[in-house]
Amino acid sequence: MKKNPEKIAHIDLADWADFVILAPATAHLLGRLANGLADDMLTTTLLATTAPVYIAPAMNVHMYAHPAVKNNLLTLEKYGYRFIEPGDGYLACGYVGKGRLEEPEKIIEVIERNETRAQPLKGKTS
Repeated sequence: MKKNPEKIAHIDLADWADFVILAPATAHLLGRLANGLADDMLTTTLLATTAPVYIAPAMNVHMYAHPAVKNNLLTLEKYGYRFIEPGDGYLACGYVGKGRLEEPEKIIEVIERNETRAQPLKGKTS
């Protein structure tokens, strides 16, 4: 994105998006977002967008089960954020359990199922 001095970058990006995918979403990022903390380009854009935001959490199984993280997820759900549940399996930390970033194909599948935009040329031929 070329810098335009007449536009504020995070607002311009927030307005431009049709939807936002936040993957992987760490416990730290979820906490910042749930509490309205905007201290970098990502969080300022997320707080400024009115587009649907899809969050795909990824973290250690015990972190994902922690009450603070669960509370942040509930808060974000109340705000209208949409979630792509983490998978079960082998985690980067060596643990096995829920917290694995969902596969990219599954993330796209969830978004395609939920994002139904008008397709005025669908079915048309030349």
